[in-house]
Amino acid sequence: MILCGQTEQIGQGVIAGLKPEYEACPVIHFVLTPEGGSSQISLLLRGEAAVPSASALGSKYYSRPPVALITGGGYDNDGMAAMIKACKGESSNRRVP
Repeated sequence: MILCGQTEQIGQGVIAGLKPEYEACPVIHFVLTPEGGSSQISLLLRGEAAVPSASALGSKYYSRPPVALITGGGYDNDGMAAMIKACKGESSNRRVP
């Protein structure tokens, strides 16, 4: 999974809250801003291994493609629209909810 949030403190809590139910599908990457998400998520959906990140959260285990994207309340409609637009077509062979 890819997790998007405004602070690592909140991200740590969300990651902890996903366990143990989602340990088989861990958070591989944490995005701090919609701008970062626009570039980082498209790289992840393409299967890139070298994805820059401003956060230490996430396993950084990029050999498996992301299966879900989770955003927090700090991401408004404009930020989400920008990330969706930047990633359009990148996951054409699989759907990432």
